[in-house]
Amino acid sequence: MSRFVDQSDTVDIVLANGDHVTIRAKLTAVEDARLNSNLIKMQFNSVTKQPEIIEGNWFLRKVDIAKAYLTAWDFKDNSGQVAPYRSALIETLDQATVDEIASAIDSYLVERAVVQEKKEPAT
Repeated sequence: MSRFVDQSDTVDIVLANGDHVTIRAKLTAVEDARLNSNLIKMQFNSVTKQPEIIEGNWFLRKVDIAKAYLTAWDFKDNSGQVAPYRSALIETLDQATVDEIASAIDSYLVERAVVQEKKEPAT
């Protein structure tokens, strides 16, 4: 078995309105480290009893996730034509779309982790 991440291994995800995005099934170790170096730092507020962000930006984190994983989409532009996927165009999407993409990627990653956990023998 190869020790290298298969960059062509992708997963198609259907979004709520029927649009499709294609994401990489797995990031390389360096890509994952870069993505995780931008994690949100939080602390618990003892007065409000709620977690609060002390460093970072949730939305920019979602943009970073989309940029790391997306490889294709079938989104239409303002004239109704399919907009060719380019990573730079992620920054022109509306907030709801970025939120939906990041959520779909997170759901996929959780599913993949559950499947992987079932495959690994107990130690």
